[in-house]
Amino acid sequence: LTNLLHSLDALKTCFPPLDPSFERFYTMHDGQVHDPLGAGSYIYQKNFVGAIFRYLGLDPDAFPSPKQPLNAPRTIPPTTLIIHFGAQPNNSPHAGTIVTFALAFIIARELARYHTAQTTPSDSTPNVNGNFDSKPNDPKPNPQWTPYDLRIELQLDLVDTAPDNAKTHKDPISGIIYQKSHRNTHAMSRFIPDYEALLASLHAFIGRSVPYTIRRQDDLMSLPQIPEIVERLVKLHEGLGLEMSPAYGVLAMRSACPVGGCGYAEKHGRRNLYQTDGGKVNISFHCPEHGYWTVIPSEGGARNIEFNTPLRNLVRTVAYAEDTMQIRTSNDGTKTTTETEERQRLHMRVTGADYSGFYQEQLLWRQLPRLSVILYAPLITDWSSSKLSKSLYVRQHAYTYLKSERKDYLLSWERMKELGRDEKVLFREVERWVRSPERLFRNYSVDYLGGLFEAD
Repeated sequence: LTNLLHSLDALKTCFPPLDPSFERFYTMHDGQVHDPLGAGSYIYQKNFVGAIFRYLGLDPDAFPSPKQPLNAPRTIPPTTLIIHFGAQPNNSPHAGTIVTFALAFIIARELARYHTAQTTPSDSTPNVNGNFDSKPNDPKPNPQWTPYDLRIELQLDLVDTAPDNAKTHKDPISGIIYQKSHRNTHAMSRFIPDYEALLASLHAFIGRSVPYTIRRQDDLMSLPQIPEIVERLVKLHEGLGLEMSPAYGVLAMRSACPVGGCGYAEKHGRRNLYQTDGGKVNISFHCPEHGYWTVIPSEGGARNIEFNTPLRNLVRTVAYAEDTMQIRTSNDGTKTTTETEERQRLHMRVTGADYSGFYQEQLLWRQLPRLSVILYAPLITDWSSSKLSKSLYVRQHAYTYLKSERKDYLLSWERMKELGRDEKVLFREVERWVRSPERLFRNYSVDYLGGLFEAD
């Protein structure tokens, strides 16, 4: 009996006391992890990075010019590829955010390596996925390309116009929701150091081989093509509103009240008024305290406009596509870029898999004449296979069971650092997905990720 009591005492020191406020359910499994082939995992299990080059138009052998002989190399002008990834900085980054950021950094490194190997004669040839650890039986990439100048940059797009939940309220009579953004309240400032630390850690992990920058929504809305895009949205607002916002049937455009000390904006754009008479577009926004005011996009007003997530995604995609089209040099081999001409700019996006599928097809692709390249990070799920939700964690204090099991470091970069957990466990796992792309086209649970940390 004494030995049994000693054993129980030893167990108590190893495991935290159970929180009695909720029930626990346990499942049995065999511990085997499968990466079944199908759809993307089947198509891209080989030459994944090479495929991205072709989709971006950066493979000289992929699209020979009709004005040149078939065996003539296509000329790629000096190009800057900007790989975008984003976040709403209203919490410390959780495992899903960390994984998405890691995928952006690692794919940027692999693209840079692949380009170097294809344009620089060397005995160190990467395998088909762009890595320098090729196996003897791996097929080699395409023959050497004609060298061309490619710069790759990473850009974190911080959505500082996300709502501050502490400053959001519903009108008791109309039911209309008004909110203040983090840009207005600066509530996100406590979390920004966590994002900066994560970026610095990832930059070191890829050997600082690709530079990164941080941009905010003001940078997006300052692009020269934005006013015209906003005007196009307004002119199409009746039909587009029904497609982009099935719940309300209106465009979710908003602008913070300009009265000093206010800053409230109507969340869904239900009270917006639009005027397109006389060739000039006017938008009137409503404040619950100060009434209507008018913004003219073509006269600098576009810079102050905010969007909900799907509309912002559409505006951003169109803006970056037009940025590319406006400065893109001819690819038919008849024109070259001189030092005084602008470099070609290409834009690619890395985002979470929760924005793929029907959501992206209907709210983005359906609206676009030109398609962009988007890479999706695997979805991180809870025990029930539901997305690990930042909003549930931030607003409703979900996932308390993870805290009782000391796995809440998967919910917050801040907590991960407090517990001394090594974020490179996640970085190395994402790196493994890129090197074996069949692992990239599936979901991963918090239990799986927790197992990686325990095994480390």
